[in-house]
Amino acid sequence: MKVSARTRVFAVLGDPVAHSLSPRMQNAAFLAAGLDAVYVALQPAAESVAAQMATLVRGGGGGNITLPFKQLAGEVPAARDPRVELLGSANVFGGAGGGLHV
Repeated sequence: MKVSARTRVFAVLGDPVAHSLSPRMQNAAFLAAGLDAVYVALQPAAESVAAQMATLVRGGGGGNITLPFKQLAGEVPAARDPRVELLGSANVFGGAGGGLHV
């Protein structure tokens, strides 16, 4: 896998997250689909979750949220899926039209 300045970055955000199999599975899917993208596991501090989500989306990426950040991600200022409103938590995030969506 070649990573360049144009490579889109996707991530699973959690704590702990080093054990996650998501990067292995997602990177295999990106490779099979011929996408210029990489999937990584990130362990941000709780106060940095919203900024990390926004940064990934601004770069054309996105990702998913795991424990303990699901409820926190559901509170991030963003366009919300009705299910996020109903449940008060988010599992995935991405962007459209330059904005963050959960």
